[in-house]
Amino acid sequence: MWRARCVERRTAGSASGLRKRAHGQPENRASGRLSEIPGGCVEADESPYQAAIRECREELGLDLAPGRLLVVDWVPARAGRTEGLMVVFDGGTLEPRAHERIVVPPGELKGWAFSDPPEAAQRLPPLLTRRITEALNARADGCSYYLEDGVRVT
Repeated sequence: MWRARCVERRTAGSASGLRKRAHGQPENRASGRLSEIPGGCVEADESPYQAAIRECREELGLDLAPGRLLVVDWVPARAGRTEGLMVVFDGGTLEPRAHERIVVPPGELKGWAFSDPPEAAQRLPPLLTRRITEALNARADGCSYYLEDGVRVT
């Protein structure tokens, strides 16, 4: 399974995140918990880069041209999921008023938020927190990193 993601920034060190709507689960807006970053599965005959563009349009309503690859993360199989490769591209820094144009699909997502690294650690699952941290590090360092289960290998 290939999944493509894009990290957008409002300011240095912040990243966007999404609250996914769990099917059959009541919504808990009070928790402020996010579960993902923009992106999703790569479809047939689609490159990971094209998937990142499509998913940002579908999940945020923004037409972005992602920049360079920040991280590739191999994730081992888990109950109910096969192993997979997750790729994260640089979504750039959004202009100051871009957040006013963000529209999330109500049937799929509950909302979105920008988070700095400490906020992301509180709002995201540990694996995704590790991946986002390394993506922000790769952006700052001007390179790309290979991860396994969110931990940098190279």
